[in-house]
Amino acid sequence: EQQLLYTFENKDEEDETVMVIRSSAKADWPVERRVVFPFQVLDVHQLDKEHLLVDGLKKTAKPDERHRALYRLPMSATRGEQAEVVSPERFNPYRFVLDAPGSRWLDVRIDRVTCWKLGADKPLWTREIPQMSGRVRGIPSKHNWILVHDRSGSGFVFDLTTGRELWRKNKLHWAEAAGSSIVLGDNNGVEVWQYRKSETDAAGDEIDGVLPATSSIALPPVSWPAMAISPNGSQVAAPVRGGTDRIAVWEVETGAEVMKITGSHDWQIPALTWSPDGLRIVTASLDKTAKMWNAETGIQQAVMEGHGDRLCFVTFSPSGNYLLTASGANITTGRLWDGGAGEFVAELKGHTDKITMPVSALTRNCC
Repeated sequence: EQQLLYTFENKDEEDETVMVIRSSAKADWPVERRVVFPFQVLDVHQLDKEHLLVDGLKKTAKPDERHRALYRLPMSATRGEQAEVVSPERFNPYRFVLDAPGSRWLDVRIDRVTCWKLGADKPLWTREIPQMSGRVRGIPSKHNWILVHDRSGSGFVFDLTTGRELWRKNKLHWAEAAGSSIVLGDNNGVEVWQYRKSETDAAGDEIDGVLPATSSIALPPVSWPAMAISPNGSQVAAPVRGGTDRIAVWEVETGAEVMKITGSHDWQIPALTWSPDGLRIVTASLDKTAKMWNAETGIQQAVMEGHGDRLCFVTFSPSGNYLLTASGANITTGRLWDGGAGEFVAELKGHTDKITMPVSALTRNCC
C-alpha cells in the first residue's frame, strides 16, 4: 500500500509555508506535490484521518501586523485556499494544546487555562492558576484530563469536560503523562501518580481524582528533556548526566533499574524515543548519529549515520514501520529509516529551506 509523508518548510522572508508530500511509490520517496499556504505555520496536529489542524500566522493589510488563526486542512489538499479557519476571531494562545480526540483545544497561559470547542466563538471554561514561568506546557490524556506543567516548578491536572482541578504539585523539573499515569521528576528522583476513581460524594457517586501510586523511583541525575516513557507506561528511559555514553531504563512500579546501556554516543543525547510497540529505543545525538537499541536487552541493533549536522529530532511513524531523523539546523534534508531494522530507506530531498517541522500522521494511507 502506498505511504505518504508530510513535512513543512517555512519561508521566513515571504510569509508563507510549503507543505511537501512524499510518496512511497518509488524507492527514494520523491516529492509528489507541494502546497503553498499564505501564512507561517507555527504548529501542526493530526485532527482526524482526513485532516490536519494548522496553527498559522498571516499578514494583514496593516504593515507589520499579523493575524493568527487555526486552519483545518484536508490532507489531500492541492491548493492553499482549501485551508478553513476554525478558530475564534481573537485567537492568540500562549501555548496551544489539542485534546486527544481532536474536538477541543486549550490556551495554556502562565496564570490561567482556557478550554474551547473547536470551531466555537466562546470558551467552555477558564481556570486561574498561580502564576508560573513562561516555560508552561499542556499534556492531554485520552482519559479526559490535561496535565499543565511549568518546567520550573508546578504541575496541575484539570478535568477537560468541567475544568475541575483534580491535582497539583510543586517543585517539579519534568512531568509526562502515559495512559492513566503521571510521571514526575524532581531533585529526589521520580514519582508516579495515577488517575482513577478516588472519592465518593454524598450521593454515592464516584469522583475522578489523581492519587499517588506505590512507586517512587530514585534516579541519578538525568537529562529531563530527553526522558521518555514506554508506550504502555511501565518503564522510563533517559540519558544519565555526567557523561555522554550512558542510557538507563527503570521500571515505573518498582523503581528498579532494569537495563543500562553504556558506550552509547560520543556526545550529548538531546532526543530519545520508544517504538510504538515498546520493543526498541532510538537515541539521537549531537555526534550526528542515531542509534537503535533492543529495549529488553540493551543490545545495539543499528547505527544510523550520514547526517549533515548534529541531530536533535527523531520520531517513529505511528505504525512503527518508519523512523525519521532530522538535525533542526540549517539542513534541508531529513533521513528516513526502516523502523524495525534501522536500515536506510531514503534521503528526503526537495526542500528549498531548512526543515522546521516533521509530522507523523496516522491514516489509512500514511506510514
